[in-house]
Amino acid sequence: MNNFYKGGRGMACGHSAKVTELRSNQTCQYPPKQNILNSLWLIANGLLRMAYRLQFKIKCLKPIAYGLLLIFVSMFSLSDAWAQSAETRAAERQTEIKPLLTAQRVPEEFWIRKHLFYIDGDTVSKDLSAYKDKMLVLGFWATWCSSCLKNGPMIEAIVNKNPEKLAYVKVNSVRTKDNIAKIDNLLNGPIGRGYKLRADDFSSIVEDTYLQELFPNHGYPLYVWIYKGVIQLMTYQNLFNYNLYMRFVGGE
Repeated sequence: MNNFYKGGRGMACGHSAKVTELRSNQTCQYPPKQNILNSLWLIANGLLRMAYRLQFKIKCLKPIAYGLLLIFVSMFSLSDAWAQSAETRAAERQTEIKPLLTAQRVPEEFWIRKHLFYIDGDTVSKDLSAYKDKMLVLGFWATWCSSCLKNGPMIEAIVNKNPEKLAYVKVNSVRTKDNIAKIDNLLNGPIGRGYKLRADDFSSIVEDTYLQELFPNHGYPLYVWIYKGVIQLMTYQNLFNYNLYMRFVGGE
């Protein structure tokens, strides 16, 4: 029995021969395995709470995330559109018609570009290459311009006397608001006859859009003198009136 008590006391108090009394404010500690399980449970519980809070925050952040994603996609689309727009603008600049000034050379396209000509009551398409080696005078005119109608026959009479050196091409642009029907009515009506104009003896570029951009004007008539591809002058004055054209063609 003595051995039993000794053994019992040893197992209860950890290999001690006597029993140690606990004070009222002390508690018995859990065995080591139980402490580890409690710690693991606390950690797991903390992780679960953290996961819940994180999930809640993610749910709250979803609209913001979607908004940022939408902004990013929009910016990417705008960037792509802007790049395409820049390419388009670059292509337009390459084909843009730049106005010319006196002493500048006309582009090669000026000679080879096809124009719609009204010739003797009919329309044909041709370029200006036949006048490349002459003093070419472009006469911009309109059906409602009395000076244009008055000067035309006189200029053509002078040019016909110098066909090797001079060429005169009338130009009626879309800016005038004229069209082939209006030109027909003019040439076949009393106004045309008053200026000695006839549909069967009349030639002009009509419905022009190209030349009016090369030589923008603010009134009519406008005369553009071009010699060997270089613009000699642009004027609203009829130089044929004063025989000033002779300085350009020489002789007489």
